[in-house]
This record gives sequence, C-alpha cells and structure tokens, in this order.
Amino acid sequence: MSKQKTSIQQKMKQLEVIVQWFESDEVDIDEALLKYEEGLVLVNELQSDVKVAKNKFTKLQKSFSKDQ
Repeated sequence: MSKQKTSIQQKMKQLEVIVQWFESDEVDIDEALLKYEEGLVLVNELQSDVKVAKNKFTKLQKSFSKDQ
C-alpha cells in the first residue's frame, strides 16, 4: 500500500481546522494538547514543504535565465 503525500494546501486546511477549534468554546485540555501537537507537526512539515518548493522555483528560475 503506497502512502499518498499530503499537499501544502491540504496541510494548511488541516491547520486552519485546528486553529478554529482552539477559537471555539469547546476546548478540552486533554484534546487541546493533542491538537497542539498535531498543529506543531503540521507547521514543521509546512515549513519543510515551502523550503523545498522555494528551492524548486529558484532552480527553475536559474535554468530559465540561462536559456535566455
């Protein structure tokens, strides 16, 4: 079974759901700890994903500039 990679947009939506949960009146301390940890994991993954995307854009930009 192959593991499908979650897109940056999907991760952002997941993080938005967590933030909205924290802004609600339904905050339970035990669940808050789990959601906080889940949010931190998503933030770290997003930072890495954005760095990879930035590097790809930079490489594409450089290769395009060389072709001109």
